[in-house]
Amino acid sequence: MKIRNATVVLIAVLGHCLSACHAETMTQQQSKAVASETVTRDVSAANTSINSDDETIMKLVDQFAGNGSDAELAIKQLQSYPREKLAGSLLRMQKALDTDDPERAFISFALCNLNYDYQDNEKIVLDAYLRKRSYHQNFDVDWAASLIARLMERGDDALLPIVFSAAAKADGAMAEELGGVYLNKWRSDPKGFLIGLKSVPITSRRQVYFLLLNDELLTSEDSLKMKTYLRSASHDSTIGSIAKEMLSAIPNLEKQRKENEK
Repeated sequence: MKIRNATVVLIAVLGHCLSACHAETMTQQQSKAVASETVTRDVSAANTSINSDDETIMKLVDQFAGNGSDAELAIKQLQSYPREKLAGSLLRMQKALDTDDPERAFISFALCNLNYDYQDNEKIVLDAYLRKRSYHQNFDVDWAASLIARLMERGDDALLPIVFSAAAKADGAMAEELGGVYLNKWRSDPKGFLIGLKSVPITSRRQVYFLLLNDELLTSEDSLKMKTYLRSASHDSTIGSIAKEMLSAIPNLEKQRKENEK
């Protein structure tokens, strides 16, 4: 009888232990499932955040490249991102683009303005202008030239001859934009302006003079100072010939301007 009772007790104890172990195992499995679901949800949220950031960043890049009224705000918003994180995001997106996608040039233009790997990114923008690749999506040579002009306005004088050469092919809004770029450069650095003209064909130089003298922001005081400077510069061996050429072109251009204003 005692043996039977002991057996019963033992069986009961073993049953309790097995139930407890089973319950613990189920609890562990449930915890792992919850943890796995949480990790999956966190990774998904992180990916969504990254994709959302990339989309926002690319919209800002496009706005800045478009040079509309929101361009200045766009570059300020881009500058608000952590520098390395922003550069990493832009480079990752650029790498995924087709070689003929204009977004490549837009990204490099933004990176130039953020002073990140300037020379490498300048080459990509310049490549878009020189048409070494066939770009698509309504991205024409005038738009590429406007990106270069804006880099030059930041002080990239190495691009000056390229911006001058663009004058021969510019019309409409692009011609007006270049005229403003030329005037700003003339006002800030007339000698640098003339030096940049030396390597440009005469047909392009004549168009540069035309756009400069017909810019709507050119004042009579600008014209007077220009003539005075050119007369003095005509004796400078480094820029004398260009100064004389420009000085001789001014009377006809001023006459044309007055006729157009009638």
